[in-house]
Amino acid sequence: PWERVTDVIMKPAELVDVTFSERLVNRLKKDAPDSDALPLLAFTLEKLFRQSRPKPVIELDDYLPIEKSDTPGGGIADVIEQAVVRIFAQHPDQAANKDVQHALRLSFVKHLAQVNDKDEFVRRTARWSDIDSAAHFILDRFIESSLLVRSERSGKVHVEVAHEAMFRCWNQLRDWLRGSVDILRWRRDVRRSKEIAQANRQKWTGLTGPQRVIARHWPKKRRDELGAEAFRELPRADAAISKCLPGGLWQQPSSSWS
Repeated sequence: PWERVTDVIMKPAELVDVTFSERLVNRLKKDAPDSDALPLLAFTLEKLFRQSRPKPVIELDDYLPIEKSDTPGGGIADVIEQAVVRIFAQHPDQAANKDVQHALRLSFVKHLAQVNDKDEFVRRTARWSDIDSAAHFILDRFIESSLLVRSERSGKVHVEVAHEAMFRCWNQLRDWLRGSVDILRWRRDVRRSKEIAQANRQKWTGLTGPQRVIARHWPKKRRDELGAEAFRELPRADAAISKCLPGGLWQQPSSSWS
């Protein structure tokens, strides 16, 4: 509950003999956004702790350099954006490299983000080896900055977004995902149809008619945004449409697919 936010700020710090000044606590509560407040607070507090240790008392003046921003809104809601900006400022060659930026965009579009049933962008766990190596250097910096989390499962390295607020607070990422939202929705619906077949102990029979129509031009026009599995399915789907649906029987589906 929001009324306990002071405890959320103070209690973890007390475990490591650190405290936050009253002025800082009041400022953090004031700056916290209406949505994503707790994960953004956690991210901000971690940044404060890392940059201020071994100080026993963290003051408002320690927070102000983090809080300052040239973008509208500022405050805690902008901390994630600033963390990304800082990474690229430290590595301008990566920021200016179009291949790196392209690989970084696809890392999220293809591997690290998905759309849920509410049409919200949420995290998705990915194998590190599946992500284009051109993005690895920057993603390693994201891990070091606690923007991403790395783990190991069954001998394989996995990575995922640490805070889903990242999808809303990093402007460039939000634009990338919005630009590919039709593919993300399509991927969600294909995955759902597979899960339904599995739950009913049935064999998945492939893409449905609407799923084929929506994606039929993607292998030529948006190949880089498709995963390997989708890319294998779509040529067969395109052939099925040409064979079974002559004369333009299928029209573009409703806006829910766009």
